[in-house]
Amino acid sequence: MKRILVVTGEESGDKQFSFLWSKLAPYMEEYSLWGIGGKYFKAIGGESVFSQEKLSVMGVTEVLKGFSNIYKAYKTIINHDYIEYTDAVILVDFPDFNFKVGNALKKRGKKVFYFISPKIWAWRSGRIKTIKKISDLMLLIFPFEKQIFNEAGIDNIFVGNPVVYEMKEKIVNLKNKKNEILLLPGSRKSEVEQLLPVMFKAVKIIRHYGIDMRVNIPVSNSISVSLVEKIIREYGSGLNISYKKDSLYEFISRSKIAVSASGTVNLELAVAGVPQVVIYKVANATYLIGKTFVKLDYMSPVNIVLNTLLVPELLQDEANEENISKEIYELLENSYKSDTIIEGYKKMVVELTENIDYKLIADLIKKRIE
Repeated sequence: MKRILVVTGEESGDKQFSFLWSKLAPYMEEYSLWGIGGKYFKAIGGESVFSQEKLSVMGVTEVLKGFSNIYKAYKTIINHDYIEYTDAVILVDFPDFNFKVGNALKKRGKKVFYFISPKIWAWRSGRIKTIKKISDLMLLIFPFEKQIFNEAGIDNIFVGNPVVYEMKEKIVNLKNKKNEILLLPGSRKSEVEQLLPVMFKAVKIIRHYGIDMRVNIPVSNSISVSLVEKIIREYGSGLNISYKKDSLYEFISRSKIAVSASGTVNLELAVAGVPQVVIYKVANATYLIGKTFVKLDYMSPVNIVLNTLLVPELLQDEANEENISKEIYELLENSYKSDTIIEGYKKMVVELTENIDYKLIADLIKKRIE
């Protein structure tokens, strides 16, 4: 049995890679997987040798706190007994860590594939030099990225967007939405602590407009239920709240509208046809540093793919309960605005999923390995 090392640093990448591999696996049965992965990686038969949750940190200040775990993870991978018998490496997003892993293993003659490109089109464009140095093939999830890598002389192939594909397969009928609102504060502890309280405050405000909605919170696998319960006790009193793990698809199917952290879940909401308000709020130091370098006009993946402000975005100080509640009310009461968003969603789904040949992708990967 041949081995492939896979390194995912957080739940989102873990989930997306696992879906991609489920499509490639029928054409790559001779390969087994090991590395750093979470629940989804283990579900497809991957052997995780280091806890992914210990790597799931966000921003400059949080990374500094987690440096010890990052160093341990690197050493675990680089010095593992499996390395000698590993045929290829698939790095999944998480560039600050995966660049180091890729560089070290490239020097040892390993074939390196990179799935989910670092957002060089958003900030730190100089990272493309490192990508060119370590990557034998980029596996892209956004079609607009192809031009960037073609111009840089880096081999690449568009593999479709796993998030969008998976949601298309799981969500069948979402026409009978209930009077419920979906709150998605993110998959990192720092995000939940920042965003969930202000989401609760916004829901309480819209109750004064005569809109009383049940609140649904799918708890990420990387977040403890006790943390959510603590925030509910402090900020959610008086609200009708449902929360549990492994409930994203159930809650999406029931909810009429969503308030979400910026991230891949925005794409899932789009496939499901759920109008959304996207918010982004991090530590001030992290935001100020990022603002200096970020080149994006938009924060949500939905808006980035379509290159237009389709779904409302509220960033940092703008992500307060008054602004959030106004956007929620507008989407609920203005059918033209919500219908426009849903039509834009359909265009995005077509762009991210049409004409993907997984056998061709698998054959290309095997050819590069051999």
